[in-house]
Amino acid sequence: MKFGISMWSFVTEYHKGNMTVEQFIAYASEHGYELVELLDYFWKDAGTDIPHARAAAKRHGIEIGVYSIGNDFAHADVEERHKAIAYVKRGINEAAEIGAPVLRIFGGSPKPGLDFARVKPWFLDALRECATHAAGSKITLAMENHGTLSGSSAQILELIREVNSPWFRATADTGNFLLVDEKPLDAIQHLAPYIAHVHCKDFAAVEKEIPSEVSTSLAGKKYSGCAIGKGAAQIGPIIAFLKQRAYNGPISLEYEGLGDPYAGVAQSQKFVKQYL
Repeated sequence: MKFGISMWSFVTEYHKGNMTVEQFIAYASEHGYELVELLDYFWKDAGTDIPHARAAAKRHGIEIGVYSIGNDFAHADVEERHKAIAYVKRGINEAAEIGAPVLRIFGGSPKPGLDFARVKPWFLDALRECATHAAGSKITLAMENHGTLSGSSAQILELIREVNSPWFRATADTGNFLLVDEKPLDAIQHLAPYIAHVHCKDFAAVEKEIPSEVSTSLAGKKYSGCAIGKGAAQIGPIIAFLKQRAYNGPISLEYEGLGDPYAGVAQSQKFVKQYL
């Protein structure tokens, strides 16, 4: 596997004006990562930012292994779903332009009255169309387990099997499985044949003092982002399992802890590298 880092780890620094995409690429290269995961969230003008990012990666000698977008297929309105499909197709084209072989996508955000049974036909229609488009550019769509409409390994697996395309696979986010009360190692083992990208992320259970940023699982458990190795995401056993299966895809460190992201990322990288 190739060990990289997602720019989302530094989203707070980006909003403070302390980190640009090029500065992030330089940081990743200087700190020994093999690849970066870039997100369209950070573009000011995709038309100029994408070629600049690709040039920066070449200049710093690092691979752009994953490109990520934030689509939402969970709309009862057909036109909104069509807009989401068009957005993913544009993301596929941008991934090809930037040189990323994997495009991280979502299913959709939870909304009142929607559950997996209701949105599944919408997801399947959209994913089949997008997978066909992805095949033309040889870009692998990798759906992240995110939220409740496509948050469990069972939901992702069901969609992958029914879409039935080699260009549609999974982004397995180790931390997010906790939010649907699934043991991350069990989930990774469940999805293993279809994983094209791993988000290496950790959440710590919160019992007494609730920090300002907390996520609540379906069963009501409270979690807060933390440095990898300090939480409940079973990162060591997961990496050992992936190595045993000879997983050769990207694994992106994604830090969502509170406090200084530079310190949290450094601590997380040190923890992960002992297992790699």
